Amino acid sequence: MLNIEADVLVVGAGPGGTTVAYELSKLGYNVILIDRYAIGEHIVCGEYIPELSEIIDIFPNEAKPFLERTYSFFRRELIVNKVKEVVVSVERSSKSLPFRGFVIDKSKLLTHIASLARDNDVKILEKATFTHGTREDDTTCKSKVKSKRYGEIIVKTRVVIGADHYPSAVARSYNIINKVKRNDIAYTVSQRLRYVNYPNDSIYMLFDKNIAPGGYAWIIPRGNQDYNVGLGVVGDYSRDILTYYKRFLKQRMFDDIKVLGNITGKTLPVSGLFNKIVYRRVFLIGDAAGTVMPTNGGGIFTAMMNSLILGRVIETYGFTSKSEELYEFLMSKTLGSILNFGLAIRRAAEKVMYKPKCFKLMFNLIPKPIVRDLIAGKKSLITQLLSSLRYI
Repeated sequence: MLNIEADVLVVGAGPGGTTVAYELSKLGYNVILIDRYAIGEHIVCGEYIPELSEIIDIFPNEAKPFLERTYSFFRRELIVNKVKEVVVSVERSSKSLPFRGFVIDKSKLLTHIASLARDNDVKILEKATFTHGTREDDTTCKSKVKSKRYGEIIVKTRVVIGADHYPSAVARSYNIINKVKRNDIAYTVSQRLRYVNYPNDSIYMLFDKNIAPGGYAWIIPRGNQDYNVGLGVVGDYSRDILTYYKRFLKQRMFDDIKVLGNITGKTLPVSGLFNKIVYRRVFLIGDAAGTVMPTNGGGIFTAMMNSLILGRVIETYGFTSKSEELYEFLMSKTLGSILNFGLAIRRAAEKVMYKPKCFKLMFNLIPKPIVRDLIAGKKSLITQLLSSLRYI
């Protein structure tokens, strides 16, 4: 059995995990980063990022420096396509919304940030799974890791960071419990396809209870005739998610498509920022902390923002109780408000989503700019008024 000691163990090498490992290594900490897959190997994502100018006003002033720094990671060579609009369809009624963004190669993004981390002496263990964790004393966390290459490893660190998606094995093992309602959990599937008959500069979002109950289906162009196609559902509808996905493909008549990859899936919390995101030197970030946008399921840039916030906190107070207090406070001020407002919008939408005629009528009556704001999670007098429908 291999024994390793370090300052920080980061579990999960997604956007949040790679970013926080890199940030803490720049502060001089000895960091170990593990992931159950090879870096960039397991991608379940639409890979879409809105342009910074489209969303920066959505966030409070305290969040903007972290948001701007996050976007500095999206280098030109990582962008595979640019889009100019989002087409939203409800019960065969559609609206084209001007909304600029880009599609990244997420695998290359993760590889790039991991490379920066390696250059700063971060030890990266790929195909290594966190299995259990205990607190050995007031200053040491003892984590068991099963590695394909090294077998069982005991990792002793001062801090553990759970960036291991949802539900988080780190949270469960270190007793950070967040109760999430069944209908606040989204189950998603996606697949990369070629020769999809859809414009190369437009994203498609379909809201249809017969295709994606409680969620939506999407087509996201990656350029060069490649597309990310998938859908998300909530709650008990997950049992039939593959049936819904095949129904979506049939509805769109993707007869001449070429399959470029297997269908992959993941679970997302769309419940807003979790109440408990830190406990006794164990921090949660990204999906494990509930930083997924409830209105659209986006989570790449929010997870990276989360990592930069945690980096700033540890830079300020180190591994102390003040860090834990500041982390909770800053997360609430920066990401919490927008995520929780997004949850209010999503729950209001659920009041009508399962009533097709009512949903279509409301969709047709609401002006395009408001539909755009609702999907983005932007606060305005009208979107706040519409979000209050959740109480009816």
